[in-house]
Amino acid sequence: LKGYAQRDSIMILNTTGIYYPSAVRWEGKKGHVTWERAGYPAEDVWADLPKYTINCTKSTYTADSVYFMNTTYFRKPVLGSFRDKIQKITRPERAIYPVFDSYEKVFRVNNIQEGINYVGGLSMAGAVVRGTGSELEPATLRFYRQDTLQLIIRSRSFSFRKDRLSSTN
Repeated sequence: LKGYAQRDSIMILNTTGIYYPSAVRWEGKKGHVTWERAGYPAEDVWADLPKYTINCTKSTYTADSVYFMNTTYFRKPVLGSFRDKIQKITRPERAIYPVFDSYEKVFRVNNIQEGINYVGGLSMAGAVVRGTGSELEPATLRFYRQDTLQLIIRSRSFSFRKDRLSSTN
């Protein structure tokens, strides 16, 4: 299934469904979505949707209880919610869709980058992996040098890119 708008497209692979012309609605069963338009290989970052509904008059759709995999951070798929939107993308690293939000709020990722361990929630918005926390339970980065803790940073939100980590709060 492929949708087009504004020089972009979204694709749901391995899906079946029913189109209801009077409601301008597609109800899909199963589907596989990759993050290729955000610059990730299809086999490394993907989501499996059990079911979804697309209002064909809109450029966005959502799905719940999806299984998401990012081989950099997870050993097995993680359960959460998903949304996608057809949106013009000038470069893959600027993509902000598809979006996955994990239901689980505490992950431990050792060596998220060399010498840096992470504890907190994880989500993915296009090309950016986000570390999430709350005011009461912030996400945490621990920086090590030669197995010695050097620095702890806590925040409600971190952005993880291939070349940098950042936080605005």
